[in-house]
Amino acid sequence: MSYVIVAKRYASALYQVANEKGLVDEVGRDLQLISETLIKTPEFITLLQSPKVALEEKKELISSAFTQVQSITNNFLHVIVEGRREEALAEISKEYTKLADDAKGLLEVVVTSASALDDTERNGVADAFTKILGRQVRIQEKVDANLLGGLVVQVGDRLYDGSVKNKLERFQVALKETRVG
Repeated sequence: MSYVIVAKRYASALYQVANEKGLVDEVGRDLQLISETLIKTPEFITLLQSPKVALEEKKELISSAFTQVQSITNNFLHVIVEGRREEALAEISKEYTKLADDAKGLLEVVVTSASALDDTERNGVADAFTKILGRQVRIQEKVDANLLGGLVVQVGDRLYDGSVKNKLERFQVALKETRVG
């Protein structure tokens, strides 16, 4: 079974419990904190996955490392460790965020640009895509110096490519077709 399928199931179960208790945003922040911690300290996840570390030790380690998280998040982490699904935590966090965003009517938009966007540019992109999509958007930024300029915006499986690189490539193809034709 792939991590995505597992992540969707776990995220859905956690979301339902968090929603019932009115803690959707809090649990979302907890998962973000946990994901960031695991990225910064990969040896932590290695320790959690180690068969040499007893299950109770792993639970104690989690509880002591994440003292500030909600009790349902802590219990959820224990379930993850018991089910040996630690490797899916990052994907579970992503899927949980998608569920929470959908419930709020938010849509994540990945914006790739040649350099970091300033606040005015970020707000302009957000406003434009809110109008295009008819939903509020949350911008996730990526920087790719190979773009030269412009933007590439990904919304789910749709791609809006307004990069200078893409425009130059299309221009080059048009020139070649003109010469051949």
